[in-house]
Amino acid sequence: MPTIIDAHADILVVIPAYNREATLEKAVMSVLRQTYAYWTLMIVDDNSIDSTPRIIEDLIEKYPRIKAKKNCEFMHSAAGARNSGILERGQYPFIAFLDSDDTWPPHHLETQVTHLKERKEIDIVFGDLQRVAEDGRVIINSKFTQQQGLPASFRIKWDGDFGLIANDGLLTQALKYRWVPGLHTSVLRANVFDDLQLESSLRIGEDYLFTLECINNGFRFGASKKIHLHYLIHEANLSSVAAKDLRSQVTALHDEERLLTELIPSRIPLTRQQRRILRLHKAELYAWQLSELSYLENAYASAIKRKILAVRLSPTNILYWKTLWSIIFRILLRRVGMRALIPWS
Repeated sequence: MPTIIDAHADILVVIPAYNREATLEKAVMSVLRQTYAYWTLMIVDDNSIDSTPRIIEDLIEKYPRIKAKKNCEFMHSAAGARNSGILERGQYPFIAFLDSDDTWPPHHLETQVTHLKERKEIDIVFGDLQRVAEDGRVIINSKFTQQQGLPASFRIKWDGDFGLIANDGLLTQALKYRWVPGLHTSVLRANVFDDLQLESSLRIGEDYLFTLECINNGFRFGASKKIHLHYLIHEANLSSVAAKDLRSQVTALHDEERLLTELIPSRIPLTRQQRRILRLHKAELYAWQLSELSYLENAYASAIKRKILAVRLSPTNILYWKTLWSIIFRILLRRVGMRALIPWS
């Protein structure tokens, strides 16, 4: 483990934590094992109700380079806790984020800070990640190659491990692929947050909105081909596809609806092509997830309304028309007592 000298720290590492008694210490240990020694860690407790505060106190007592605070300034959310940590950036030139249930490989900070120091033209450098199970099994080996983490249509100038991403057309591509570089694989120049902050009212999608705002503000991105994060898949993930409870799904869908219909159009000046891309995303959301959610909740009028919205947004999509009539037919059958005749899914 490297010797850490606080006086020379140039990176503020922010870990938001809410009820992470089972995983927080492991995340912190991955920061302590970084080959780059010049960092300060700020753990932001988002008003946990388990033993997380006690664990934080123990870590502070054991490791002087670790600081802590409570999120008292922003809404209760991961984004709100990160914003609370960002307030402590002071004179640190760089900021990095790690979630309290994930871990960094030892080279993460050194690799990304080196890229930023050697290339003054970039403001944010991100990396690849692996998705892992609680037993350590690798579920997804590379977000870049297996999950469109770095779409092939991006214009990237590679120089060994590092790639400079061209800003020309990047906003359109980010909208099309719903691209998020990943805050937890990134190191950012602190001045990125002089005019921007994460949307703390969103529990899902705040990093996507932040990415679009960064592009719109002219910030430049660089990419590292290395694995920079081990992302833990578990039942308690706030944003993971593994989150299975209906409440989490409802929150995610309503956040997505607000993101597409309100936040992005109000904050990002969009071209005609970009508005069309956003419209197609909204149509897909209404046609599938939101209408089916209404159907499962027996809100049949809402289910039909959302299918109709999808058709209006994308009137040439034949599949949307078919599913609209299908859901009307299903609801009519239920109402006339013919449910037993159909093997409902």
